[in-house]
Amino acid sequence: MKVKPREKGLIVHYPNQARILKDTGEEVPDISYWRRRLKAGEVVKVSGPSQEVVSPEPIKDPVTPPVVEEVKTEKTGEKKSSQKSSSSKKK
Repeated sequence: MKVKPREKGLIVHYPNQARILKDTGEEVPDISYWRRRLKAGEVVKVSGPSQEVVSPEPIKDPVTPPVVEEVKTEKTGEKKSSQKSSSSKKK
């Protein structure tokens, strides 16, 4: 189905993406997210042949940084950084 924002300048995001629906309208999948936007009045259906078929891009997995803890040594009082591994310990 092809939809566009209710009014020019209204920002409507794609689900689970930072991408924004174009003011001129785009072809979107007929899923519950877009049907809810229609029902809420955020978007309107555009009649006529669709010009552009848009498939959503997959979300890239964020990279989780390692956990770093600061440990004070007893003798000098200096701070040292140590990394904890996320792997389980062997028994």
